[in-house]
Amino acid sequence: PKAAKKLWPAVERAHSLSSGFFVTAGYGLFRRMTGVGDEDGRGSLVLRPELEFQGSFDGERWTPYNFTYKPGDVSRPPPWVAPHQPRLDWQLWFSALSPNHDLWFVHFVYKLLLGEKAVLALMGSNPTFEDDPPKYVRVVKHHYNFTSFGSEGDKSRWWQRMEASLHLRPIRKDDESLLKILRDYGFRVRDAMETAEDWVSRGSA
Repeated sequence: PKAAKKLWPAVERAHSLSSGFFVTAGYGLFRRMTGVGDEDGRGSLVLRPELEFQGSFDGERWTPYNFTYKPGDVSRPPPWVAPHQPRLDWQLWFSALSPNHDLWFVHFVYKLLLGEKAVLALMGSNPTFEDDPPKYVRVVKHHYNFTSFGSEGDKSRWWQRMEASLHLRPIRKDDESLLKILRDYGFRVRDAMETAEDWVSRGSA
């Protein structure tokens, strides 16, 4: 107890000296990780909910987007995160816990449909969509669990996953329901898509 009383003033002084640089912040720890165990908090099954964003040029063949920190490819080992806080990847885990879509989530999907470079830079490597954005984007929710020692199947896999549900139906950048939501809440949208005539006239100007 005496050591703890001596520690707190030192921590307080360190915080006051560094607060102007915004390098520290409050942090709240979960009592237990959401998705671990059964409803009573017992058991070893994780069932961690994760969202997989997928793009398609034809609405038939889908390519998943890669994230730097989110679980995706089941053969990829978990990345080292600390002390960095991957905010986008972390926020998407919260989105997986709710059937409702936050406004930032809807806007994020719209930016993927536009192929926004600044948004793609927040993610992992996505060569399929770097220069040619998809015509459709959909979001599928999976449940992840760590593999166990001696488990059957590919020994290189870190994760097991089960598809849970379709979190967001396939949507296009000119979907009026999407654009209406964005307009109603003050987001900037492209009101008219460029036609072939627009492209020719712009190139000849």
